[in-house]
Amino acid sequence: MKQHIIKLNNVIIILLTVIYLTVLTIIIPSINYNFFDYVIVTLVYFSSLVSLLISLTTGLILSLIFLIFIGGFISFEYFNSLLKKDFINYTYIILLPIVSIITGVVRNKLKTIENLAIPIEQERKELIRIDNITGFRNSKDFYLNLDEEMKRAIRYKHVVSLLLVKISHFEEFSAMHSETSVINTFISLSKAIENITRNVDKPYRIKSDIFAVILPNTNQEGANIVKKRLTEVVQKNNIIGNVNEINFEIKVGALEYDKQLENSILYKKACEKELEYDN
Repeated sequence: MKQHIIKLNNVIIILLTVIYLTVLTIIIPSINYNFFDYVIVTLVYFSSLVSLLISLTTGLILSLIFLIFIGGFISFEYFNSLLKKDFINYTYIILLPIVSIITGVVRNKLKTIENLAIPIEQERKELIRIDNITGFRNSKDFYLNLDEEMKRAIRYKHVVSLLLVKISHFEEFSAMHSETSVINTFISLSKAIENITRNVDKPYRIKSDIFAVILPNTNQEGANIVKKRLTEVVQKNNIIGNVNEINFEIKVGALEYDKQLENSILYKKACEKELEYDN
């Protein structure tokens, strides 16, 4: 949305520039006005840009300064009979603030639209980071939060563990069952994870067939207990498909954080090794 506002702003600037150049190169020469008219048109154009790009107040202050200059110049030239006594000279006094006000109001409206769009944009970004099937956060949040938990563990001398859960033989499983059944498998596994973890634990779906759970303040022994409970829950759980009951198996890797692991990627890879050894 912000990009659209910027594009619209640019379109208005281009439009103002086209009008300015048209007046400068076509209209003014056709009516034989003097150099003063070129200066005034340029000042009007400049003040309108200031109102559009900075603020209405700044544009009006600048217009007031220009008006003082124009008024003094017109009065001086008028009394010295050097300037044509045409009505056009006095219209500049009205034109300057009007153009500044119009462009300033346009800017305020665009800013209002942008401010209204910010919560919508934030919500859209949040939705992108949430798996629409399970409601779990995705891999981007996983790595960010895991890094945070690792830093917290070092700073406060806490323990933290990581659980990786993989659906066994997922490619074959997907080929054998319908899309609805596979989706039901994801939902069933996510519910099982939610049921055996605490509120402080953080579950994620980091790949199609892999889930992760960050377990704050949990050592290796505690992580192994969670692993055992999840395996038992899944073994007892059947998913009802269109015709038959669908059973699925999982592999679970559990690993307490070793402070020698420098980042979340290395920690995850270490936990993946535990995942491979799970029978």
